[in-house]
Amino acid sequence: MKQSDVEIWFNRIIIGFTFIGILSAIINFIYNRSLWVDEAMISLNIINSSFYDLLKPLEMNQVAPIGFLLIQKMMAMVFNNQDWSLRIFPLVAYLLSVLLIYKLSFRFFNNEKISLLSAAMFSLNLLVVYYSTEAKQYSSDIFICLLLIYCTVCLFPFQNKNAVIKLLLLGFVSIWISNIAVIVLFSAGLWMFFLNLKKQSAQRGVLSLVLLSWLVSFLVYYILFIKNHPSRNDMLVYWGRLYSFMPSNFFSFEPYRFIYLKFYFIFSDILHFKKYSIVFILFYFLGLVVSFRKTKFSFLFIFPFILHFLLSSQHLYPFETRLILYFIPLIIILLSAGIFYSFQFCSDRIKKIPILVILMPGILNIYSVFKKTPNQRQEIKQSLNFINQHIDSTQSIFVYERCKAPFLFYKNQYPNINDMQSSVSFGMLDRNDEQKANQSLKNIKKNTWLLFSNVYEGYRWSDEQYMLDKLKQNGYKIIQQKISVGSSCYEIIKNPL
Repeated sequence: MKQSDVEIWFNRIIIGFTFIGILSAIINFIYNRSLWVDEAMISLNIINSSFYDLLKPLEMNQVAPIGFLLIQKMMAMVFNNQDWSLRIFPLVAYLLSVLLIYKLSFRFFNNEKISLLSAAMFSLNLLVVYYSTEAKQYSSDIFICLLLIYCTVCLFPFQNKNAVIKLLLLGFVSIWISNIAVIVLFSAGLWMFFLNLKKQSAQRGVLSLVLLSWLVSFLVYYILFIKNHPSRNDMLVYWGRLYSFMPSNFFSFEPYRFIYLKFYFIFSDILHFKKYSIVFILFYFLGLVVSFRKTKFSFLFIFPFILHFLLSSQHLYPFETRLILYFIPLIIILLSAGIFYSFQFCSDRIKKIPILVILMPGILNIYSVFKKTPNQRQEIKQSLNFINQHIDSTQSIFVYERCKAPFLFYKNQYPNINDMQSSVSFGMLDRNDEQKANQSLKNIKKNTWLLFSNVYEGYRWSDEQYMLDKLKQNGYKIIQQKISVGSSCYEIIKNPL
């Protein structure tokens, strides 16, 4: 086969990989898994609040960018508060991000193979595909990051007034849609500032206007929606327990250990390379070295990492999986460049290597994507549907406290359940207090349905198993049950003495 034919087939295969990732995201959207508890809590805030109320602190300790909330509210209103309507914006953000990473990679390296490989690896990333249909802001964070960097490198240096207005407005608005926009804009602002040092005063004045507008937007947003936020202390405690803040004593070993662990975690778990992580880290650094030699944009790849680590050390922004997803495309572009130039070097100077070797990262990810399609997490809708089909008016429902939010979101869709609101109770047994647990059992009626989801898995047994065992000890027996992924329900009845 001629070299040109091989390259044509390479392009076709890698484009096919990209569409496999896109197809997986669309299948997940159509499948429409149940909202898990975090999604349900923020979704309840969205559907139960007016546009004005969404400008206030949310209930249930939920936090999200105001612009994102308003977009989600519009989607919910248009499509009658359906759960899938809250996943339209994240899915569209994912689809646009696939296009943007291709265009951004091509802008950086002017190489179609690197661009195609970047798009394929991104579209097939397990977490990116998952969050493309999650009713939260993390997919749009990725989109905003790519859009800001792409527009920055395309519009600067400014050639006309339209370029200035576009970048000014984009930065101004993005701060209200994505929390990570500030990190990207700060990085982009520094990059433009350094490039502009030797420019004429007119360019410096225009750039100052753009940067000042971004600063004003952030200050207004900070004063209105971040400063003195009532959930701040709870969030600090929550993220602190997850080791999300870098130690701030830079004269000790701990900050550098934190950086190493988090950086390795990105490749092993977020990019899902597992035991091959070291190999791909080497490719990444090679891509970084090449970027310094071939492009002036390297700063935009690196500084968001540095800034995020510094913010983490000051407990201003956690360094944790869903909050650093916007790093994925930046890493993948450099990784793709490293893989391609390694292949090119070996083929030219050492030994001819089949070009299909470049497809290795895509092949590694395809299996994981297939395995997780359609995606399931806490399928409470299946449990509710089962209860709705079998419950009668004499029974009651006991809802495990940790799945209260999904239950409240979906109950109106099941008429037999919704008609029994007065017979629904919420609770859980306290495993650390035997007397209190026994008292709670007395509140469960003789003929009732138990609903579980988002169950706490403690030492030795889960809350669900503990409660079922306690009920059996107190004379209850299970009549029928349905076990779904991440959710279950049981019809129980107490035997007469």
